[in-house]
Amino acid sequence: MKKSFVFTDHDQFQQSLPHIEAFIEKCARAKKTVIIFSIMEAVNNALEHGTKENKAIPITLNLEVKEKCFSVECDHKGEGFDYKKKLELIGNPDQYFENNIRSIRGRGIAIMKKCSDMIRYSDNGRKVFLAYHLDEG
Repeated sequence: MKKSFVFTDHDQFQQSLPHIEAFIEKCARAKKTVIIFSIMEAVNNALEHGTKENKAIPITLNLEVKEKCFSVECDHKGEGFDYKKKLELIGNPDQYFENNIRSIRGRGIAIMKKCSDMIRYSDNGRKVFLAYHLDEG
């Protein structure tokens, strides 16, 4: 089962959230909280850093469940970044949070890494793929 969303600003994303949440509730209820946290970070990073909130550059959010795995893919055609360097800097998210406890910014990728079972970037950091293993039952 798949669901896709496209938006260009925070307002459109907020309007899509009830539909996003309903899909997750239906397909991955037990992991809903960590998936929503991750989606919020992925989309906010794309809006702020990737598209620089340029409404001419859409952000696509693809959600899919298959073979006991829920996946999230967020991509845009805006500015990329050195994701390998950032992932290396974060390392263990728990330690990263401990070392940056007073930081009010710069935690989005660490949050996604902590919440997901797998994080993978491609297209020079313009696309993030997150996977969540679904338990049986």
